[in-house]
Amino acid sequence: MARDSLSAMSDSGLRDWILNFVSVLEAAPLGPSEFGLSAELAAAVISASGVYVAAYAKANEEATRGPLSIREKDEARDSLLKVAREAVAVIQANPDTTNNQRQALRVKIRDTTRSVVPPPSVAPTLLVTGVLGNVISVRIKDSTDLNRRAKPEGVNSTTLFYAVGEAPPAEPEGWTFSGTTSKTSTQVQLPPGTAGGTSVWLIAFYANTKTQSGPPSVPVQTWTQVTASNPAQPDGGTTLGADEQSPRLAA
Repeated sequence: MARDSLSAMSDSGLRDWILNFVSVLEAAPLGPSEFGLSAELAAAVISASGVYVAAYAKANEEATRGPLSIREKDEARDSLLKVAREAVAVIQANPDTTNNQRQALRVKIRDTTRSVVPPPSVAPTLLVTGVLGNVISVRIKDSTDLNRRAKPEGVNSTTLFYAVGEAPPAEPEGWTFSGTTSKTSTQVQLPPGTAGGTSVWLIAFYANTKTQSGPPSVPVQTWTQVTASNPAQPDGGTTLGADEQSPRLAA
């Protein structure tokens, strides 16, 4: 479980923080209510603060330091953290609390700006690594760096389509959805009964976490596994798109 910023503080750091926190609360023109705190919660924080500061001093003074004083300090710390977290949550949720006030209280200033994640600007490159029956194994590569194993920055997933025919479809409607994957290796499953030696085209595009898609890849051609009743295609291997001699970004 991740630790919050208060739990992560050292004993002395928590002492300094709470002394400042209480001081700012009490110095405000309207008192703790200026930060959205009820009188009861503010009083609980101030009381727990006093107990902890005293217990901290006792546990750190040579004359009084010992197992009992250390245990009392730890118990006072736990009690203080409980009410301090509640107070901080109220302050953060209070719409009237300003960032200047948060800074004075030494409370985290939240980043309210939303980062914009643009659609991917590059297309993937598809490499057919094997064909077994009607299952085509595909490796998805970053077309700007074929030696890179990971997906490009900002890419969350890859969506693949396939089409059967001697040429890749010119219109989107000619492609059949295969699936979406977050991995860099996947498989395309063709319908049962697809004849051996059938020409199959594959295409894909990257997408970000908002499912906004980037440009499509260059279509890649392969053939289903040849059976005894079907002749092999010329060369019996995998080629690139109709006018392509090597993988590259789509024009």
